[in-house]
Amino acid sequence: MRILIFLLLSQWAFAQKEFTLVMLHKRPDLPAMPKEEVDKLMQGHFANMEKLHKEGHLVAAGPFEGGGGIFIFNSTNRADIDRWLADDPGVQAQRWRLEVLPYKPVIGSICAVSEPYQMVNYSFIRFVPQLTKDNQRDATRLFLAHQDLISGLNTNKVIITHVQVGELEDLVIAAEAINADRFATDPAVQQGLLAVEAEKLLIAKGSFCEK
Repeated sequence: MRILIFLLLSQWAFAQKEFTLVMLHKRPDLPAMPKEEVDKLMQGHFANMEKLHKEGHLVAAGPFEGGGGIFIFNSTNRADIDRWLADDPGVQAQRWRLEVLPYKPVIGSICAVSEPYQMVNYSFIRFVPQLTKDNQRDATRLFLAHQDLISGLNTNKVIITHVQVGELEDLVIAAEAINADRFATDPAVQQGLLAVEAEKLLIAKGSFCEK
C-alpha cells in the first residue's frame, strides 16, 4: 500500500554524495492510543512526507518490518532537518525515537525511481561503535579489517550500498537476507568494537542505484 512506503521521488539521479539519514526507532514504551488518533497522526505523517518530497527535501524513505523506518534527506543542514521533522504530526506526538546521522555513500548512491514501483525487502545492517579501554587502541586496525570484509561482500555482489554514518560507524543494505550472524567472523565484531543491528527494510527497487 502506498501509505506503507515512501520512496525516492526525484526526477534525476543525485550527483550529491552526502545526505542526512534519520532513523525512526520504534518505541517499546509508547503509550497506547485509540486507533482513530493513531490513524489521524499517520495520515498527517504521510501528508508531511508528500509535501517534503514535492519540495525536493525528502529523497527516500521506508519502513522497517515491525515498526520504525528511515528518512533520507537531500541536505546536510541540521537546522533544516529539524524544521522539516518538526512539522510531522507523528514526530510531534513522539511516535518514534529519532536519531539523525550523516549519510555518505561509499558504494551506491540515491537514484530516481519511476512508477510502477517494484517494492522489495532489503537487509539493513548497521554497525555501531562500542569503544572501550580494552579495544580503543586497536580501533583503527579493527575498523580497517571490518572495511575489508565489507569490500569482500561487495565483490560477491551482496552489497547494494555501503554508507558511512560516523567516524567508526557504517551500514550496509543488501538484497539478500542477512542477519547479524553473517558478521560473526568480522574482527571488529569479535573484539567488541562494533555491535551489529539488523532490520528488514521495505523500499522501492532502484532507490540505491542498484539494477
